[in-house]
Amino acid sequence: MMIVKWNETDAIDELGAMITDVSATFGVKSIMVLSCEKNRYSLDAFNRLLAEAAVPIFGGIFPALIAKNRLLDRGNIVFGLDEAVSPVMVPELGKPRVNFESLLDELIPHIDPGNTVAVFVDGFSKRINAFIESLFTVFGLEVNYVGGGAGSLSMEQEPCLFTNSGVVGDAAMLVPMGIRSGIGVCHGWQFLKGPFRVTESDQNTILTLDWRPAFEVYREVLTAHLGGAPFENREFYDVAKGFPFGIARMDNEHIVRDPVSRDENGALVCVGEVPEGAFVSVLLGDEASLINAAGRALKMGQDALPQESTTGIHLVMDCISRALFLDDRFGLELTALGDGETRVFGACTLGEIANCGHEFIEFYNKTCVVAVIEETWNQS
Repeated sequence: MMIVKWNETDAIDELGAMITDVSATFGVKSIMVLSCEKNRYSLDAFNRLLAEAAVPIFGGIFPALIAKNRLLDRGNIVFGLDEAVSPVMVPELGKPRVNFESLLDELIPHIDPGNTVAVFVDGFSKRINAFIESLFTVFGLEVNYVGGGAGSLSMEQEPCLFTNSGVVGDAAMLVPMGIRSGIGVCHGWQFLKGPFRVTESDQNTILTLDWRPAFEVYREVLTAHLGGAPFENREFYDVAKGFPFGIARMDNEHIVRDPVSRDENGALVCVGEVPEGAFVSVLLGDEASLINAAGRALKMGQDALPQESTTGIHLVMDCISRALFLDDRFGLELTALGDGETRVFGACTLGEIANCGHEFIEFYNKTCVVAVIEETWNQS
């Protein structure tokens, strides 16, 4: 399916050399690039590099990358694909009243059943869930979806998705690929307190829970659990990264929503929309539960791939907040996804996109997604 090269430097000339080298490899017909936000490439220079690529190129800029069992905060991963893909960019992902169903029907008339679709979004766009729901309505579950949210840990929206045409923001990108994959999804966060009704929300912002300011309710739960005043003299996310919200599902893990900031009115801003009327609980996790969940995600992906298939790369979309929470023990999570000899590559994302088995496609937070890719590469 693919060959891979990667580096750990922010030199744009080195990225250009890797792209040139991979695109010149026999059989390579297109390229996917995952890039670290700390590279901080000049947009003009990066756009020139993309425009000069000899084959179709697509990808995103993420807080960090995963290469084998290592976490990279600088550098790039370049995947050479043995098929000519046609990336489709969907603009204005946060704009109100855009009809995504009509747009998808127009841009992508057909996706072959059994294939895998890479889906990348600007992680700070405000209508990601609406887009994902439209994607399901138009194409259903006859394909596997894997991807995640691109963007910066600065929490500021910046251009973060790219094709040969350049780098853009507030967009989604779909890349149908003629490969088979097995998808595994698991997070390991556990119930702490709830549920609370979302009585007022505005897309990805929870205004009130049970008709009280959302932060007031959230602070009470954490104060009772941790003691003292958990947010006193501490940055909000330093505390909140260990206590996400969960939207309950029947017979499965919660859909996690990551509260990343609060405003002066007591509202909580999350990665991903939280619908008004939903019931949410406060979750918590420990190192063992999260690391074990990564191993379960891998097993789910392996089990979902057809028995006769030979596995190639483990393509991982793992939430950056898991890396921040686990800190120096995040390496144990990476080890759970494959030993040093396994081809484990991917990104630490701002939200994850996948459908697990034949379940509804979702935009997750704080979750580990693994796509076990069928090995079809025949290089001669």
